[in-house]
Amino acid sequence: MKRGLILLFLAILFLPSILGLASNVTGEIYDVELVGYTDKIEKPDFSLSTVMSGEFQTNYAAWYQENFQPRGSFIRNYSTILYNLFHLSTNNRIIGRNKDIFESGYINAELCINGSSDFLQIESQTAAQLYMEKLEVLQSELEKYGKTLYIVMTPSKADFHSENIPNKYIAMSNPSAVPGQEYFADLLNTSDIPHTICFEGKDEHVYPTFYLTGIHWSRTFEQETLVEILNNLKIYADKSYPTITLGDVTAQDTPFWRDADVYDLLNVWNPYTETYYQYNMQANYPENYDSLGILFQGTSFSIGFFEDYTFTMPFETAIHINRNQYIQTISGITPFSSFDELNLSEVLDQIDVVVIEILPAELESFGYGFVEALLTTLETYTPSTPPYLKSLDVAYPGEWNTLYFKGLYSRESSHVWTTQQSQITPIFLGLSRSFGADGTFLSALGFGIMFIFRWGVAVTEQHVPTSIC
Repeated sequence: MKRGLILLFLAILFLPSILGLASNVTGEIYDVELVGYTDKIEKPDFSLSTVMSGEFQTNYAAWYQENFQPRGSFIRNYSTILYNLFHLSTNNRIIGRNKDIFESGYINAELCINGSSDFLQIESQTAAQLYMEKLEVLQSELEKYGKTLYIVMTPSKADFHSENIPNKYIAMSNPSAVPGQEYFADLLNTSDIPHTICFEGKDEHVYPTFYLTGIHWSRTFEQETLVEILNNLKIYADKSYPTITLGDVTAQDTPFWRDADVYDLLNVWNPYTETYYQYNMQANYPENYDSLGILFQGTSFSIGFFEDYTFTMPFETAIHINRNQYIQTISGITPFSSFDELNLSEVLDQIDVVVIEILPAELESFGYGFVEALLTTLETYTPSTPPYLKSLDVAYPGEWNTLYFKGLYSRESSHVWTTQQSQITPIFLGLSRSFGADGTFLSALGFGIMFIFRWGVAVTEQHVPTSIC
């Protein structure tokens, strides 16, 4: 027994060296990948000067610490032991009952602990009321320009899976405390602002709302909420906006998108044990429809709205502003450090609806200053006339960009669209919808002409006049 333990200890001690030598000989990697580890340290080059200065030894030790084999397997073994035996994680995630994964911020906001406000307190109520007053002013100002404000209160896993919160957090809470989401939901329900409150009717869902493996809502819950928003907007604005139809549901034993993102970051050996669902979505365009440009502002939950909307309706404009950190369009992500860096007037020119997401765990941030920035912009806002055409300086010293569905824009700090969409695209989109079951022939013909149109723009870009009015 004693000799066996000694041999096991020596095998573990020398295993990294043995595998490292084998890897150098065969070129193979004898280890497993770790999810979420992206920082790579370059192996330092050997030289006499760096050895004498001690720089090589320091850099080599740092490189070896990150790259020895089987580091990934060791970490996975350690993480699996913590997860299964002690309900702990190596990345500060909270493991609750039934091995349910939580973020501390959601639990704190739900139980009003660890600095999260109890909205029985007057000062918390006053702050929430002030934010609601600003939202009502924003609604009034947007309506002057024919635009709509919509509020969506996204759900908290700590609310939907409260039975799985560890006892030590329950013991810290006051049963009479009022979470921010409940108080603010009451304010919304007494206002005239169109809204969706996701925790209302939470027991009515057919498919799971959250999974044990994630902190984001399930794909089906996310998709159902976007559909509800679009349907409500169509009714509230009395417009023929396009909507999304939810089709058949796909079920599988592997996650969709973010259904297990935080679980994967635990780097444990445990297999998935749940069934994951996702709707098939289809755009629904009325015969004579009103274009619907949407600005989504919020957190990672509204990223899902943006992704689904742009994927399902690529002909409509969508913009996403994540907190006060970056702005996202179909062209990519642009970070910013202050709303003053954004040209919100140009954003307003492109959209018809502002959807503000309120996440319970971040309610007290009150939009990170976005509402105030938009109100300031509206004080001097003058819509472009017409809204789809702006003066362009095509003598800009750089390459011009083209998009298949969105016309032409210059390489500047902000987009300047020539049209909401190309003039060819809607024609063939409409023809293809009215031609037989799927319009396959005309769809192909339409996209072929769009390709020629795009090619024509590309080859003539050096021969356009110096300005377009």
